Amino acid sequence: MFARPFGAPTLRMFWYYWNPVYGYVLRYFCYAPLRRVFGPSISLLLTFAASGFLLHDAVLFLVLRLSGVSARFFPVVTVGFVMVAIVILVSERAGVTLRSLSPACRCMVHACVLLGAFATSLLFAAWVTAGT
Repeated sequence: MFARPFGAPTLRMFWYYWNPVYGYVLRYFCYAPLRRVFGPSISLLLTFAASGFLLHDAVLFLVLRLSGVSARFFPVVTVGFVMVAIVILVSERAGVTLRSLSPACRCMVHACVLLGAFATSLLFAAWVTAGT
């Protein structure tokens, strides 16, 4: 289940393999319509933001609310996904590929991108909510 995405030769291919069902739905019902209006880069950012918010943060927020938890809400997954999208766009613009790396190194790169994006998102959330 994890071998194919973590062994992907590019950061974009990681997400292609990660969850094919969500990927299909997002590609045809979010990315493709957005691309006609905004072009590929902005569409990728908006698609990752929509996925992070609608399929992750909003669901978590709803579950927490229904279970009686009244914590402050910060869209950590949405911000993390947008950061991942930025890394994808920058890596593609720079022509970065992981094809020459071993599967173990590819796995480490993908894990570092994920962990880095979400760690940064959590730090940003802590900074934003610190004053409240």
